[in-house]
Amino acid sequence: MIEANIIIFALLVYFYTFNGSMKLLIDRTFAIEKTDVIEKAYHMTKEIKINE
Repeated sequence: MIEANIIIFALLVYFYTFNGSMKLLIDRTFAIEKTDVIEKAYHMTKEIKINE
């Protein structure tokens, strides 16, 4: 992960937030990443309509 140009995290969203395991992964990832170098951030979402 340190030598990667991009890292994509994919997860299911429950009640407008992610689960504890993903939170832990993100926290640990940002702890090893240089935080002052972030130039661009992208946010992509996909909404799925469930027929009830």
